[in-house]
Amino acid sequence: MSVSATTSARNTTTTDVSTLSGMTNGYWDIGTFEGITLYVGAGVGFAHLSTSDQTTTGGIAIESGSTTDNLAWSLNAGAAYELFQNTALYINYQFINLGDFKQSVRTKYDKLSAHKVRSGLCFKF
Repeated sequence: MSVSATTSARNTTTTDVSTLSGMTNGYWDIGTFEGITLYVGAGVGFAHLSTSDQTTTGGIAIESGSTTDNLAWSLNAGAAYELFQNTALYINYQFINLGDFKQSVRTKYDKLSAHKVRSGLCFKF
């Protein structure tokens, strides 16, 4: 994501924040109602966060980029509809907490998170 902020000196600064994450998730089927299976889940894993150099409007670098590794966790909820035997169409919401991040000395990003809405096909073996 791209982040823009105004400093106390009224300068606009920008940086890019990116993440690579890996997560192990577990799901619990609540039940099947009228052919729709409702489920919830949770996960735990890691997030590798990195930022580009922080620059002012004029392109002057004021803080160099940085990286960190954090514990990450997620909460999930969704529904699946069985189209055929062992094949289901699903829709899912996932909240992911990526943790905090401090870029060099001055800049801190608190409680980085992501919200995802996903859909797809699930094949059971």
